[in-house]
Amino acid sequence: MTSKTSIAPSASSSPRFSKAAFSRLGSRLFALLLGVGLTACGSGAELDVTILRATQVDSSVDDPFERVTELHFRVFHADTKEIFQDASANLSKGKVSLSDLPTGKPLKIRATGYANGEVVSWGESSRFKLPEGPSSEVISVVLTLRKVDSWSPVLSHNGVTTTVASLKKERAAHTATLFDDGRVLLIGGFQSSEANQLYVNSFELLDPASGELIWRDDEEARRAHHTALRLQDGTILVSGGNSSAVQAETGATTPFTRLDNQFFDQGSLTWSPTLGFPSARAHHQASLFGSGAFQGQVQFFGGTGISGSQVLFVAPGDALYDPTRKTFTDGVVTQGRVGHALVPILTGHYQIVVGGQLPHGELATNWLVFSSADAPVLEVSATPRLHSAAVAYDDCSVFAMGGFGADGAPLQTTHLAQFKGLPCGGNTGTPPDLSAARGQMCAVTLKNGSILAVGGRTSMTASSTASAAVDLFSASSGHLMSEATPPMSQPRYLHTCTLLDNGMLLVTGGIGASGTAVNTMEIYTPKPVPYPEWQ
Repeated sequence: MTSKTSIAPSASSSPRFSKAAFSRLGSRLFALLLGVGLTACGSGAELDVTILRATQVDSSVDDPFERVTELHFRVFHADTKEIFQDASANLSKGKVSLSDLPTGKPLKIRATGYANGEVVSWGESSRFKLPEGPSSEVISVVLTLRKVDSWSPVLSHNGVTTTVASLKKERAAHTATLFDDGRVLLIGGFQSSEANQLYVNSFELLDPASGELIWRDDEEARRAHHTALRLQDGTILVSGGNSSAVQAETGATTPFTRLDNQFFDQGSLTWSPTLGFPSARAHHQASLFGSGAFQGQVQFFGGTGISGSQVLFVAPGDALYDPTRKTFTDGVVTQGRVGHALVPILTGHYQIVVGGQLPHGELATNWLVFSSADAPVLEVSATPRLHSAAVAYDDCSVFAMGGFGADGAPLQTTHLAQFKGLPCGGNTGTPPDLSAARGQMCAVTLKNGSILAVGGRTSMTASSTASAAVDLFSASSGHLMSEATPPMSQPRYLHTCTLLDNGMLLVTGGIGASGTAVNTMEIYTPKPVPYPEWQ
């Protein structure tokens, strides 16, 4: 069954996309209400689309409609990305007509703003379905337009007003995991400060496109410095972390390190226990083998534990977990480390341990390489660094950024390690340094291959040392090049960075400028990658 759809502004009697048709809903927040007439096989169903214009508070430089002369609309299948309809509207003339839209399928709408053929802004709606058969239902769709190469807030629109969305709880050292439907699951973390960690016993499920939040109190979520890893079947494995036991009579809390592993189901939002760690872990790392003999299994490495006398120690090195059989395999490295990174390369066939601190306090001068073939451990010499950010650069290279040196000072240097013993490799040159020395950043590889290092802290000992700095590294002729990038609106560390399925980057929570956890969020919008991914 198909439908015919037309888009025209309802905020103005004139059928034009013009800036005069926008109404101001708040400080630097604007919206255009579009009336969309929908006729589906003779039904009376109606689709209402709201386009929001997102800018930072008290800023005009990131206006997504600046210089825009044409809007391009695309309707596509939310899962398969099959394109059902394309249409464009000139802002000085504009009416958009769409026809033959499918019913009963999960759809999304993307809007892209062009200036002289150049993409200057874009945004996507949440998923929605057009009803099958006769219906008088009104389907409301919200779409936020964001300027490229800029940061903007997550917005929430209730049909009348637009607000900046925030988390229900302040969170730092939490986890953020992407769902199949584009929503993001935020688990645990701590409130207050690092010196007074109050563990958050709840999770939140965020739709970044609409700002809608589902929030639930949950004792299984009372943890920080844990891991949450999405497995190949879509189940999320939540492991370990620091936590506290609460006495019902007095409300007093006793800190401990969790040794449990829990499966979290995307559909029911419920937990089911699985085999726990051989010994409790927090501050550890976890990564998934994506190919080879250990495909689908989880590599855990390092972290800290707490003994019966509440004394911190570095946990044993590695452990391999099979979620299908629910079994652990003894590791091949007995000496662990903390403050390290664990990076998969070559489609997850290898796992690279980057930096970290060894049990006796010295920083590691080597990186470890785990293989899914027969689990050998190779060692690669590298500059000692603690709490650095690291991502895969190509199939056989790992790019590490910043961190802290043996003297505790923040590092501005970067390091590109190539593993020439692996079945690939090449010369990529010496990468540029960070724009500012810092550690405890988060880093991601964008869909266009660029690497983004976000936030961090400039001291491990002083309070209020959060940074808003952002560094963008792009590949050009086989070399990494640094590009100027605007900072976040708010400094933060112990935050999360989640690459959304549309290519935008969601940043949540962390320790802010005051030295305490925050509940704010923001989104970085890169230029879309070329078609067929998107354009």
